[in-house]
Amino acid sequence: MISIILHAMGWELTDIVNEFFEEIKSINDYDYGDFKRKANDCILRLKNNLAPFAGDNIHHKLSEMQMYTQFLPSGEDVAVTKKRLLNDAKYLQELLAAKKQDCESAPRSVEL
Repeated sequence: MISIILHAMGWELTDIVNEFFEEIKSINDYDYGDFKRKANDCILRLKNNLAPFAGDNIHHKLSEMQMYTQFLPSGEDVAVTKKRLLNDAKYLQELLAAKKQDCESAPRSVEL
């Protein structure tokens, strides 16, 4: 059902994460405070875009990403945090691909 709705809208969940990945990759701030604000905006947008479709594991990962970016910076090292966000974006892609596969392989019911 989810993949049908998204397909009808012309969206793929993985496109949303790809956009996040590119936004994070393009942040060129070396000051952690500036980086943190921009990255947090990207995370919030991603959370909002995925909220209707994400399961508990995806919500948990998004909260974790926000937590370590905003509240537990890795020594306020932009490169380390950026790399971690990009790796977690790849992990989200895998979770979403599995979710899509589950939706596509689930038996379809017909409502009359």
